[in-house]
Amino acid sequence: MHRHYGLVLLAVAAGCTNRVTEGSGGSTGSTTSATTSTSAATTSATSPVTVSSVATTTNSSSTGGMLGCVTPDGLIVAMNHIYAGDKDPNGTTSSTAWEQYGLNIDGLNTTNNFAGHCQPNSGGTPSQAFLNGNAGIDNSFGHNIVPLLGTVAQGWSDNINMNITAGDAGYFFDLVGATIMPDQTGITTRFYSGDQLGYAPKFDGTDCWPVDGATVNNPNDITSAKVVFSGGSLASNVWTSGPPQTLSLTIAVQGAALTLTLHHAVVQAPFTVDHKGTVLGQISGVLGTEEFVNTVKQLAGTFDPSLCSGSALMAIESQIRQASDIMVDGTQDPNQTCNGISIGLGFTAKQIKLGGVGPASPPPATPCP
Repeated sequence: MHRHYGLVLLAVAAGCTNRVTEGSGGSTGSTTSATTSTSAATTSATSPVTVSSVATTTNSSSTGGMLGCVTPDGLIVAMNHIYAGDKDPNGTTSSTAWEQYGLNIDGLNTTNNFAGHCQPNSGGTPSQAFLNGNAGIDNSFGHNIVPLLGTVAQGWSDNINMNITAGDAGYFFDLVGATIMPDQTGITTRFYSGDQLGYAPKFDGTDCWPVDGATVNNPNDITSAKVVFSGGSLASNVWTSGPPQTLSLTIAVQGAALTLTLHHAVVQAPFTVDHKGTVLGQISGVLGTEEFVNTVKQLAGTFDPSLCSGSALMAIESQIRQASDIMVDGTQDPNQTCNGISIGLGFTAKQIKLGGVGPASPPPATPCP
């Protein structure tokens, strides 16, 4: 079962290309491999949101937009650790760790009754694809895809966090206007991916971390984030992002950049009382099955165009489809074939400052038709 999957992902890892980046000062940067690539292509929020302006202290880059530390307009936190689903929060490797990451997307708590679910995709087994985590958590990605990644890329989830702690990857939430008060409503949150910081972040509120220019609509306006959650709230210091949006996270898997596009995404996290960081938070969403299949296909084709087709690719495509457990809009329909894969990621976050807009990362290669 896992042999063909290994053939494809190992090929992708070996075929990782380089990118040229610029440092936070706007000078010519050095060439770095995709294992330290930080940028994530994001998708626009489903509706436009008016956001407040902020002031920058320095404008120093014509290629990257506005650089220099930005005066905070609320609570700004960066993920300092991501839990992919293979380890418990204490760092212990566990085959059931995925059960605690994510949210109950479809409102069902499925253990052995699958009557309310969409139909299995490509011959998938209901007991494998549809099994829920704690209190109905939907996370087929953690249950089914993460173990497959682990068979061919041992330690891949550790590498995600190594990139973060080195300042080579960043994922930020800017809760516009949020204060120290434990209860607030109407919070607008901008999501950014980070450009390279250039040093190991301190995560003490002093890091001035530039955002990837690909995550804003206007490189001269850091408030023009492409992904915006509106209608969020804090209730007893627990932040909920608001109505679902679509966001993308690009992570490194054994040297390959893997983009996870989360539809119906919701973020929830308890803040510490002083609001300087979060305890264990949750990112929940749905991967479009065919969209994710194509992502893996393009990665394989980047290494070798012959991998755009063939038996090895067909095998992994089938296994991805068999992990489908939900409709891509977050609902269940017993009359339809599942076309989405639920995903849940855990995270902790610490305060930072935004360092303006850095250069935009290039779009992913699409060598396969």
